[in-house]
This record gives sequence, structure tokens and C-alpha cells, in this order.
Amino acid sequence: VQVISRVIDSKMSIQDAITNARIFDKGDENGICYEMAAPNGVTEEGVKELEAMGHTVTQKGDWDMFFGGVQGIVYNEDGTLTGAADPRRDGKALGY
Repeated sequence: VQVISRVIDSKMSIQDAITNARIFDKGDENGICYEMAAPNGVTEEGVKELEAMGHTVTQKGDWDMFFGGVQGIVYNEDGTLTGAADPRRDGKALGY
């Protein structure tokens, strides 16, 4: 959902949306897991703000396996396709 939102709402390229840092809200546990070092990761100030709101915040390793991998394709307005692969995992975008 984060990747789709970044493409639609923030007008990011599919590759930038996939490469960007991930955040996971545990919901009922009131805990948040995040990546700090990935591009546009959660800052230390952001962590302090989340903790001040009562969240338990856990930093995962850089591009941690916890977050899974994403591969994506965007249908562009001109009819072309753009593919992207998650650098956290094996994979690449190919066309034919």
C-alpha cells in the first residue's frame, strides 16, 4: 500500500516508491517498525515524535527482510510500461 500511495499520491516514480524506506504499524500493539537508513527513512526527530504520541518504535536493519520485497509495473499515460525491482531482494524489471 505504501508503494501504491507513493506513486499515486506523491507522484513518485515506481522505482523511487519501491526503494524508499518502509514503515509498518503493528496496529493493536501500538508499535511501529521502520527503516532509518533507506532513502527518506524515518529521522531521529520523527522517532521522538512517534514515541511522544505513545508509540513503541523499533528500528529494523537497513533494508531488513522483515519488510518483504516489491516488484512493480506502472502503465504510463502514453501507453508505455515502466517496471521496477526492489533492491532489497533478488529480481529485476525486464520487458519484451
